[in-house]
Amino acid sequence: TIRFWNLQGQPLPTVLQGKGGGISSVSFSPDGQTVAMANDNGSIELWDNTGTRLDTLNKHESFVLKISFSPDGQTLASASADDSALLWNLNDLAAEPIKLVGHVDSVNDIAFRPDGQYVLTASEDSTIKVWNRQGDLLGTLNGHDGQVQGLSFHPIDPATPNQLMLTSSGADQTIRFWQLGTGRGTILGHHSASIYAVRYSPDGQMLATADRDGQIILWDQQGQKLKIIPSLSDFPGSVNGIDFSPNGELLAAASSSGVALIWHWNEDGAPITLQGHMADVYDVSFSPSGSTLVTASLDSTVKIWDLEGIG
Repeated sequence: TIRFWNLQGQPLPTVLQGKGGGISSVSFSPDGQTVAMANDNGSIELWDNTGTRLDTLNKHESFVLKISFSPDGQTLASASADDSALLWNLNDLAAEPIKLVGHVDSVNDIAFRPDGQYVLTASEDSTIKVWNRQGDLLGTLNGHDGQVQGLSFHPIDPATPNQLMLTSSGADQTIRFWQLGTGRGTILGHHSASIYAVRYSPDGQMLATADRDGQIILWDQQGQKLKIIPSLSDFPGSVNGIDFSPNGELLAAASSSGVALIWHWNEDGAPITLQGHMADVYDVSFSPSGSTLVTASLDSTVKIWDLEGIG
């Protein structure tokens, strides 16, 4: 189920009824016109923003753990516990998706390079793999000691378009920084627990990381801690996903305590709490306009929240 809510907890008219079970990932298309949701039954559903189901994609053999649209909106990538990832042609959903085969354990995350030319996958087999959009394996990044759980590309700087930088996070409690031109990785920082999520700010000047114990840390590009988000003691458990708003002013987090939280990260004070889910919240994603936030939960619902007045 996908329901639309405002920040006062009042449901808005549009309700999308999903077919699957718990929802592990949700994302807006780059134009904001389509919402994709990943189900733990292995399916992916596509909806338009008026509440009409467009299609259901059924090719994975196990949980779909992460989905991501390409920057041009032409391809949807999905990562699964069936040890594979798929690239779906959104202009021809009847076509067989391109299958990325090479990992030997669950694929936890998937991300397109900002120019859309390549896609990277992070796996429980401790590796990151680099693919082109035709499905060819181009290389493997080794360095994590344990499963790789999160990926985030640094936004491309027009002044240095060839300096393509990636940050990853893992169960080894490290954040690793990669220069894709060299294939070398360095440790940028540490947590005291498994790091579930990593995300660059839109301007690339800051990195947010979140872990199993519920701690969120903000870092600069050199690995210096800028801020530790105030204690989440009222919301015990892990932070499963994080996202910055397009203007970079807000940071959202998905909590296993069943809520989503939003901060003005550069201000002190309590977060805005989005309540309504009945189980772990697994993913959060801002719309391209920043006017709404979508949250995905193991309670089989996705909710889209109106953020008017807090951006």
